[in-house]
Amino acid sequence: MSSPFFSFSSVRGVIFDWDGVIADTQLDFEPLRQKYFGGRALPLLEAADTMSEPLRSAFLEEIKAEEMRGASQARAVEGAKEFVALLEKHRVRWCVLSRNCRESIELAARTIGFTLPPLTFGREAPHVKPDPQAMYDAAEAMGTAPQGCLVIGDFLYELLGARRAGMRCVLLRQNAPQCAELADGLYSSMTALTQSFARNEELIPWEY
Repeated sequence: MSSPFFSFSSVRGVIFDWDGVIADTQLDFEPLRQKYFGGRALPLLEAADTMSEPLRSAFLEEIKAEEMRGASQARAVEGAKEFVALLEKHRVRWCVLSRNCRESIELAARTIGFTLPPLTFGREAPHVKPDPQAMYDAAEAMGTAPQGCLVIGDFLYELLGARRAGMRCVLLRQNAPQCAELADGLYSSMTALTQSFARNEELIPWEY
């Protein structure tokens, strides 16, 4: 009988979210939700797809403007660079998969002094999380089977995408406590996750 535990040593590829995981951009989309949707907590990119032109383009430009504002003031998430260094030491492949526009990701990376990997996906990619195909595309680009991937996120999109794609996912709990039951592991910070990964700790998968 196979063990129910999930070990970090089994990870062959890591899919990072961007905001709140590597760069802290403090994005605030609440004014847009108030302006366009009466404050309803809708997923903005999916809501944009229901709009007609020219409203859709104007709305997406406002989203981009907020992303660029946050990127220009970004701060590095403590522990993220150390975690990447650990992955590279062990030759574990990794990529960035974000719902942000690529331009804002690049600006934030420059702001915090972070070198983006060649495999960096913004919302210009053919598929956007939580669509599992976005996760499959990232895994394929890394040359890694989905079941060998670990997703690191801080919000519902990463968790849903990982669950739908059959990947493991750990959550930085501060931004999404309501999603905790879907996570394979909960961490207070990237530093705590880095230490856990270095010790090759075992986790009890979410389905148990």
